[in-house]
Amino acid sequence: MEAWESVARALQSPTSGLTEDNQMRMEAYLKLNELVEKPDTSARVDAMTQVLPQLLRAFLVDLNGNPDSTAIPLCLRALSYFMYHEYMARMFPVEMVQRLIDSMIHVLHNTTDQ
Repeated sequence: MEAWESVARALQSPTSGLTEDNQMRMEAYLKLNELVEKPDTSARVDAMTQVLPQLLRAFLVDLNGNPDSTAIPLCLRALSYFMYHEYMARMFPVEMVQRLIDSMIHVLHNTTDQ
């Protein structure tokens, strides 16, 4: 539970565009992607449920930020995990689903990565 809260707190910190902030977000997303690889248990699902609102807000912030940010691929990977998770996907508020999809389309449309 503590690891999930730590990642959520790190991703809630404001983004300033500084290299240090980007590195901190990258590390948080790397840790988040490690956490999602572990097998589901009831305690793990409870921990994810607790931090999901904060994570969704962080995903929106990053997807609506600099489309060339190095954190974007890790953000998309983590978001896709939650979107396809049998239980977590049902926890997304409907309006958040639309905002996230719009943001993903915007990122994909504006990316300069070939």
